[in-house]
Amino acid sequence: MLAAQWAAHSLPVGMDLILLHVVLPPPQPRRREKCYPSTDSLIENARAAAESRLRELADSITTRRVRAEVRVGEPHEQIIRVVVEYAASMVVVARMNVGGSGWGRVGTTAQRVVRGSPVPVLLAAGLPRSSTARILVAVDDSNMTAPVLEWAAFFQSRFAAEATVIHVMSLPLFVGASALPRGLRDDASRSLETIPSADQNAVAEAERWLTEELRHSGLRESTTPAVVAEHLPPAAAIIGQAHDRGIDLIVMGSRGLGAAHRFLLGSTAEDVLRNAPCPVLVVVPASRAVDVGRGVRIAASPDTRVDDSEAERGDPVDEASNASFPASDAPPWGGMHVGPPRVG
Repeated sequence: MLAAQWAAHSLPVGMDLILLHVVLPPPQPRRREKCYPSTDSLIENARAAAESRLRELADSITTRRVRAEVRVGEPHEQIIRVVVEYAASMVVVARMNVGGSGWGRVGTTAQRVVRGSPVPVLLAAGLPRSSTARILVAVDDSNMTAPVLEWAAFFQSRFAAEATVIHVMSLPLFVGASALPRGLRDDASRSLETIPSADQNAVAEAERWLTEELRHSGLRESTTPAVVAEHLPPAAAIIGQAHDRGIDLIVMGSRGLGAAHRFLLGSTAEDVLRNAPCPVLVVVPASRAVDVGRGVRIAASPDTRVDDSEAERGDPVDEASNASFPASDAPPWGGMHVGPPRVG
C-alpha cells in the first residue's frame, strides 16, 4: 500500500483519493481441474480480502475524502480505466522492489501504466519522506516544457520546496562512457572552459531559453535554472544531479510517440524511472488525455495477483466489484482536465 501512503501523506488535503486494488485472475488449469478451486471462487476470495484491506486503509485516512475500488482484470488496464471513469488528475504507483534494478525494480504494472496513462504518473519509491524540500525539474525544448513546469509549480507550492530546473546538453565523448563509475566519468568530462566555442555558444543560448521559460512559469523565486553540459546521456545526467543535490522528487516529461508510445516510452524517462534515487513524476503529452471535463482525484493503485504463475492465462474477468467504499452513491465529481488539479 505504499502508493496510497505516499498519496495520503504528500498530496494536498483538498484532493480526493481513490484507492484501487486490482485482482489478476489466475491461469486456467489445463489438467485436473477438479483438484483445484474454481477460478470464480479464487477471484471472490481475493476480492473479499482486498475489500477488507481497503476498508481498513480508507478508514485510516482522515484528512481527505476517500473512495475505494476493487477491480478484476489486467492491472494496468483497470488502473487506466479507473483514471478515465473518475477523471483522475494523476496516478500514484509504487516501486515493487526499491533495492532492485531495471524494470524489475519498478514493476511491470507500473511500466505499463506509465506507457499508457492519459494523465501524469508518479512512481513512489519507498515510504513517504517526512518532507520534500528539493525538487529537480528536467526540461527540454519540446512542447512538454510548459506542462512539466506547471506540475513542478504545483508540487513546489504544495511542499514549499526549492526547485532546480535543468536542461541537459549531452556532449559527445565516446561509446560506453555512461557505463563508467561516476568518478571516472567526472574525470573524463571536460569543464565548460575546455568546451569548443560552438558548444559554449549553444550552452549560452540554452541558458537564455531556460531563463525565459521560467519567467513565464508559475514557479517561485526559490527556483534555480541550470544548463547541465556533460558528456553523458540525459538520463545519466539527471540521475547524477538528483544524487548530487539530494533531490526528493524529480519532475520530467515523456514525449508522445503516437500509437507506438504504448510500447516505447522515451528512453530518457525510462532510464530515470529505473534508476532514480527518489520518486519521479512523469508528465505525459496532452494528446493522451481524455477530455471529459475536469477533476481533482488521485488514483493510488497497488495490484494483486491471485496466482504468481507465469503460465498462459485465460481471458481476464472484466468487471468491477459491486462493493465500493463508501457504499453511498458516487459523489458528484466532474471530469478530467489536462494539468495539475484545482484544489479548493
